[in-house]
Amino acid sequence: MFSYVSTRGKAPHLDFTGATLTGLARDGGLYVPETSPSLSSADLPNMAHQAYLEVAWRVTLPFVEGAISPADLIKILKAAYKSFNHQDITPLRQIGDNFYLLELFHGPTLAFKDVALQFLGQVFDHILARTKQKVTIVGATSGDTGSAAIEAFKGKDNANIFILHPHNRVSEVQRRQMTTVLAPNVFNIAIEGSFDDCQDLVKAMFNDQVFRDDLQLSAINSINWARILAQVVYYVFAAARVGKPVAFCVPTGNFGNVYAGYVARSMGVPVEKLIVATNRNDILHRFFETGKMQTEGVVPSLSPSMDIQVSSNFERLLLNLYGGDGGAVEKTMKLDPHTAVGVGVAEEYRKKNPDSVIVSLATAHPAKFPEAVKKAIGIEPELPAQLADLYQRQEKYEVMSANLARVQQFVRERVKM
Repeated sequence: MFSYVSTRGKAPHLDFTGATLTGLARDGGLYVPETSPSLSSADLPNMAHQAYLEVAWRVTLPFVEGAISPADLIKILKAAYKSFNHQDITPLRQIGDNFYLLELFHGPTLAFKDVALQFLGQVFDHILARTKQKVTIVGATSGDTGSAAIEAFKGKDNANIFILHPHNRVSEVQRRQMTTVLAPNVFNIAIEGSFDDCQDLVKAMFNDQVFRDDLQLSAINSINWARILAQVVYYVFAAARVGKPVAFCVPTGNFGNVYAGYVARSMGVPVEKLIVATNRNDILHRFFETGKMQTEGVVPSLSPSMDIQVSSNFERLLLNLYGGDGGAVEKTMKLDPHTAVGVGVAEEYRKKNPDSVIVSLATAHPAKFPEAVKKAIGIEPELPAQLADLYQRQEKYEVMSANLARVQQFVRERVKM
């Protein structure tokens, strides 16, 4: 049975089912695989001619060993990606010599989060039906995670979902994609503060063991390993299609997307370099330049999903940097426009490394950020047909201060277990 361990080394080892339902480990750490499966020398060339679903099945199968059967896994994957509007799920488009764009926005909410959350929704369905459990899902979003999670879990009988977003700090399209879903199991909370405030509240709820157990909390943020696993697939898919060593340029906020690339590299995918593209909220850039991780104030920008100072998934990389020493990690931790950011950084990298093959990740459809796109190029992108009436739909959400007790009270009053 494949095993998962906490980055802080004090929580029990779990299988894939346990790690998925638990989300944040009980010692405050994040779950990671105890070992990393490896691709054989023949796997990548074979995958160059395989459909996305087959690649996804081959990549994810070792990670779910003992928890999900091979036959059930392919059913989960087919259900997860049936709503995507491109047959390749994450098509690779060449935009220049040795320069590619990996389009991750063909899912139901037009953002890369759909790739992970549609998979996670189906995994939850499979596990909860088998174990006859109900869960309370709580998550924080800086823009796209919330709508993708709500789309994946709306109307489910075995889950209530609560999404926290920073009030007036997401685009109107992003907000409306969340707040116009009026399913009885969906609750949106606008927190007066930054994404980091939302994320801190979610972590605090998980660290309140009584609250966590009473409500059977589960996570859909990228602290949940199953989300990272789903994202590993498109790195493998893209590298196989290109057929040579690749540098990936990744617009980065919470570090989950680029960490998935790191996992792919650890499996043997020829990732030449992972380029972390940030906006003015550049804590990760400063870390890689200086070796120091020091938070500063969050500055709102045209790429709100990257307006983050505390990148949760960075803890997973720290465990590798510390050679698997969970105690050292614990000690340390106590101390559209998004695609444009990635392409811009990739262009700069190409000037200095003209022979490198670069894949830049396109993380969201431009229609999710109409104001930013119009400001940049003078053209306002149209919403796709499925969202054409978005501005006419009724909204439902609560505005609250970043007060843990108040948020917990709101959740308790609405959960039906």
